[in-house]
Amino acid sequence: MKDDTKQWKANFEFQQIELAFLKKLLQAKIYKPNNPNLFELLELFRKEIDALNSQISELLDSLESHMIHLEKEKQYTIPDGSQFYLETHKKLDYDIAFLNEEINMLKLRLFEFIPSVII
Repeated sequence: MKDDTKQWKANFEFQQIELAFLKKLLQAKIYKPNNPNLFELLELFRKEIDALNSQISELLDSLESHMIHLEKEKQYTIPDGSQFYLETHKKLDYDIAFLNEEINMLKLRLFEFIPSVII
């Protein structure tokens, strides 16, 4: 479980870097000025990136907490404690898969959108 948690954390830290790059790309002056509603569309994408970054930050906090608890679990064996950590791990796995899917869908939409509006 610790290895999974470390991998999840590294993956989300990298995704934060990717999202920061995409947000900077959305703010660049590289877009055709005659596109209708361009400013509004770019702003919606930026807001979506901000919302995903917020979710990533919350999940990273949960992963950090989970890692701390796994370390303590190793030191102090609590009856049924392993089951609790396993259930927590399963929930994190679900939350991570869901957020990864949201991030991937946003990136796909951006990759389809940007070529049609750049100079």
